[in-house]
Amino acid sequence: MLNDRKETIIREIRYWKAHNLLPVQYCDFLLHLYTEGEEEQEPVKDGMRKKRSLNNLPLYLFMLLLVSQLPITFLVIYFTELSHFLQISIFVFFNIISLSSGYIYYRKKSKFVHFPIIIGALVLFLWSVHLTTIFISAEKWLLITVILSNCSLWTFAGWKMKLTYLTIAGISGAILLVSYNFL
Repeated sequence: MLNDRKETIIREIRYWKAHNLLPVQYCDFLLHLYTEGEEEQEPVKDGMRKKRSLNNLPLYLFMLLLVSQLPITFLVIYFTELSHFLQISIFVFFNIISLSSGYIYYRKKSKFVHFPIIIGALVLFLWSVHLTTIFISAEKWLLITVILSNCSLWTFAGWKMKLTYLTIAGISGAILLVSYNFL
């Protein structure tokens, strides 16, 4: 009789959990309490798995858009004859998208924060170097200054946001640039 009662309670708790009648944490606690910690994990149904993957589809499409910015930037710089104004507007648009989404993901503490930050930093680097070579092509020291300012921006942003890879990239880029030009 006691086992039948326990099974009925466990079935009811599973029903509550499946239909969101109680918070999941409460249901898990009650299930662990009544099964004495020996409850088998419920297999995830295929419908739930599909629903979760469809919920993440816009996020994955946006990540694909972010990652495709880098090849598009290369194409715009090296393989098109677009006017400089149009190239600059494309670069500004890409940086606004990357850096604003990076800021949003950083504030939400999302695991996807690194994609827009890396893409934004690389697009900004390509953009600044390309614009420097377009408008001031003869001055090598100015190009070195632009690259060093990019590296210092990476180092500062990595230090401020506690992103070690960005700090290391900035410091190593500055060291490589200085050693290449002055040694």
